[in-house]
Amino acid sequence: AAGKPVITLMGANGYVYLQQPVTVTQGENMTVAIVNSASGLGLKMISDTNCERTRNMSCVRVGNLTYSGSPLNVTIGNQYVTFRNVNSGEITDFATTWPGEYMYTVSRSNNPMYSIWGGTALLRSVIYMQQDKNYTIYLFQYNPSSDAIKAVIVED
Repeated sequence: AAGKPVITLMGANGYVYLQQPVTVTQGENMTVAIVNSASGLGLKMISDTNCERTRNMSCVRVGNLTYSGSPLNVTIGNQYVTFRNVNSGEITDFATTWPGEYMYTVSRSNNPMYSIWGGTALLRSVIYMQQDKNYTIYLFQYNPSSDAIKAVIVED
């Protein structure tokens, strides 16, 4: 419901890890992400906007939920779709693409030459996109190292 509910993240033992109010707007779809920050856990509200695409296409976007503060690049399908300088906390707009299976690569923005040009990739993996679907590649740090990047792909 619209308003300002308080979200509580609690362990099985009853310990409250996080308690934070969020704003919910009537008629808007949102995703709530639990993210790490320098001061501990926090919540990131992400607007689930729709993607304008022609029939039979797919849409993809990137969410940089790392806390290192360093921008990331994500290249999908050998530069078929590229998201450059995605800052920490930023969720990009959607880009349209043909459905299919693609290799994607994540690198630091200060090192844009990677993959086929010999630079260093932080993460390489595969995304399979179906027609008429939206995908978000959420990027997280799985330990304090700024190069420890993990991806979770969500299909809407």
